Amino acid sequence: MEINEEEIIRNSPYPTPEGAMRYYMGEVAAYKQNQEFFSQQGFTLPIAEKVFSIAQLPHWDTYQLFAEAKKIPDKGTYLEIGGFVGGSLVCVYLATQLSGCAVDLISIDSFFDKLPNAEDGI
Repeated sequence: MEINEEEIIRNSPYPTPEGAMRYYMGEVAAYKQNQEFFSQQGFTLPIAEKVFSIAQLPHWDTYQLFAEAKKIPDKGTYLEIGGFVGGSLVCVYLATQLSGCAVDLISIDSFFDKLPNAEDGI
């Protein structure tokens, strides 16, 4: 997969492009240490690279989300996701494409709602 540095930098919470790329490359390297296991589960390197490029999810968290999304029933279901929204949705989408199942409704538990100063309705 071709690395889209602009997308990685744009989606990163790191203040510098170097920090964003270092995080991305670190997650890809960590994935590769367990690549055989991940690939056997359907969580291939191209899928991981796509998720890492748009979300700040560690490789094991990304795999767990992917594995849970693959369990979605064939007829569709309700799926609740917490944490980083972009990466979660990509994992769900990729898992549904791989498994051929559907998701009817996704509920996002916003990270920002948990902050002490969060206002209602954010």
